[in-house]
Amino acid sequence: MKQIKKRILSVLLSAAIILSVPTPTWAADTVPKQVVIELEAVSEEKEHYRPKEQADYTVTLKNKLGPSWLRVKFTFTGKNVDKTFSDNSLNIQDDWIKHGDYFYYTKKAEAYTDYTVVKGVEIPDIVSVGEGASVTISVFGEAVQYDGFKPDFGSTEPWKGAEIKHASQVSGSSSYRSSGGSFRTRAVTLYSSPQEKGNPMEGQWELVNAENHTWKYHNSSGNYVKNGWIYVQNPYSPKQEKYDWFHFDKEGIMTVGWYVTDNGVWYYCHEVSDGNLGMLVKGWHEDSQDGKKYFLDRKTGIMLSGWQEIDGHSYYFATASEVAQQSWFWKTFGDTGLGKWMYERLGYRSFGSMYVNERTPDGQKVDEAGRKE
Repeated sequence: MKQIKKRILSVLLSAAIILSVPTPTWAADTVPKQVVIELEAVSEEKEHYRPKEQADYTVTLKNKLGPSWLRVKFTFTGKNVDKTFSDNSLNIQDDWIKHGDYFYYTKKAEAYTDYTVVKGVEIPDIVSVGEGASVTISVFGEAVQYDGFKPDFGSTEPWKGAEIKHASQVSGSSSYRSSGGSFRTRAVTLYSSPQEKGNPMEGQWELVNAENHTWKYHNSSGNYVKNGWIYVQNPYSPKQEKYDWFHFDKEGIMTVGWYVTDNGVWYYCHEVSDGNLGMLVKGWHEDSQDGKKYFLDRKTGIMLSGWQEIDGHSYYFATASEVAQQSWFWKTFGDTGLGKWMYERLGYRSFGSMYVNERTPDGQKVDEAGRKE
């Protein structure tokens, strides 16, 4: 399941109300060393800001899997405004220091932990604002695996020689009115990835096509969910816990089967219409197409690779570098516009698939259950 072409994730600044929800109890697995990060930008849903006012703008870097070192950088693009924007306007939080273009986090980033980078931005004193004026803030983040590397924060290049394990980018634009130079934000409320905790969304399911089991979801205002994840009630689920994560594409169609992000992170959504159709799967998954076993992180749903400690045993899952050729391909069906990932290279090893009854790339032997001997 190796992705050939990577794209850049771009979302608008999102504003979400955080509610208190019960924390599930997870199996006591060893924390994975695999590194995956995600950036989130949140702005207050407010119509106007005045020059020199502090806008409620928060940037959070989410460490989705194992411990790591983190860094971020910002770029600003203005259109039809007379002020040059820079990161000097950002209220950078403690424990972040700047070297060159990057802000580095000077402490260990713990697994499954969110880190606030920015808490507020001062709106510049803009004298001239043209028609259709806007400012785009882009944030680019990178992570290095924690073990085996220690940054030198006294150096001008703290990460010199480091192997970047994962990167993420988020950007959003904010508009200025042409009269008075006041500031206006635009906001969306979707999650860009499943979280350990979610804010339950209230709305209604809509069956679009019964033959193809195609579903949409809209909120109480009639707006359809598109291009993101929601944590929502599933009234058809036989499970006692009725809330689950679901993904919807840019057309608002619920995702089933494998889903890959623009940054190459894979998830699996249940594809059998048994009351759990579309639900994000966590834990073990035996795929019906290639017959291989995969493991989706029990907190985030991210497909894992490499060595993993699960329920007291060591298992090995193929990494991207070991996959000689792409084995999964995105296929669309006729003129329906619907599609899914299909396994078409029979006999080829897929990214994330478990090694069974063979030797791993580092020479270790695993048995017929995939456990290290």
